Amino acid sequence: MMCYLTGNNGIKLSEMSLTAGGGAAGNEKILSEMLKDLDGLFGGTASASYLDGVVQDWSSDPYVQGSYSYSMLDTYKSSYDSKRKQLAEPVEDQLFFAGESSNHMNPASVPGALQEGERAANLIDELFRKASTIS
Repeated sequence: MMCYLTGNNGIKLSEMSLTAGGGAAGNEKILSEMLKDLDGLFGGTASASYLDGVVQDWSSDPYVQGSYSYSMLDTYKSSYDSKRKQLAEPVEDQLFFAGESSNHMNPASVPGALQEGERAANLIDELFRKASTIS
């Protein structure tokens, strides 16, 4: 089972983790809180069936600092004029952006991130192929 918390719920659990001391103790606190909620939904059977858990707090990761993107006002002016499409454009064929935030059709999703990673990798591959035929 997976649980993705965003917004105030994610902030609340991050704060609980820090209050518990962070690290392994903080992760155990978060898992404990999740199990309490599941026990409430399933009559106490969640804890009895629990084997192991992993916590990934993307907001505390220095390279990620968050989770999913979301569309703000003017992200999509039209199907042709989209800030997500603009983000997907390479900069001087040297800097490539990829991820769910640059996906025009499947934003804020894992499939969107995978699709964009493949798109950027294919662009880079195409550039290398062109460069190797030139020299």
